[in-house]
Amino acid sequence: MKTMIKYSLLLLVVIASTLATQAQVKIGSNPTVIEPQSNLEVEASTPNRQVKVDKTTGQLTIKDGTEGVGKILTSDAVGGASWQKISSNTIDQLPKMRITGGNTPVFTSNFQSQEVQYTTIDYSEGGMSKVGNGLRVPTTGYYQLNTITGFQNGAGCTDANALIATSLTLYVNGTALNPLVFAGNNLLPRRGGGWTNAINELLHLNANDVVTIKATYSINYEPVGCATNIYTGSMSLYYVP
Repeated sequence: MKTMIKYSLLLLVVIASTLATQAQVKIGSNPTVIEPQSNLEVEASTPNRQVKVDKTTGQLTIKDGTEGVGKILTSDAVGGASWQKISSNTIDQLPKMRITGGNTPVFTSNFQSQEVQYTTIDYSEGGMSKVGNGLRVPTTGYYQLNTITGFQNGAGCTDANALIATSLTLYVNGTALNPLVFAGNNLLPRRGGGWTNAINELLHLNANDVVTIKATYSINYEPVGCATNIYTGSMSLYYVP
């Protein structure tokens, strides 16, 4: 009896050690075979239907026969999940986001360029997120970008001959889009209030691309006290089915 207990304990130790070493779990059909890159697999009896977690990236894959390019994961009234094409029934789940801000550091030298800064998230849906001053898209597809930026001259710029210009340039993953997408204005006199630049563009983006906007300032010469700042701005991006 003691011998059987010893062997049983030894067997349990070996099994526990093996599981800890493999760090992989397979549930369901064909439980002894698991893909090398998976940490977890739950396999149905129907072939090629499974849920798995990649052990390197952590990416979750759900294959139930409804999956496909450009689909989104949704649920029915009782929580049953399935992949569905984007339609008017799923419009509320489309990736979309709007961020706003202003009062960026002033532009004081010719051809100075910097990212437009956004500090507030007005809304965010469908997995889109704010990264720094930009928007990160969750899935590959077409997106409508709308951005407007308001500039104003500093009170210290009193030279009536100073002519100022500003422009906005679109960047994806830190690189100016090619072909270049930008909006600029003609040279403006120093006096008086402010002005706006805007970009409205349909873009094809890949999953995890980050969109940012840079503003550039130029002046015909650099009179003392002339400076321009961004006092308001917004950028919105939404998926176009």
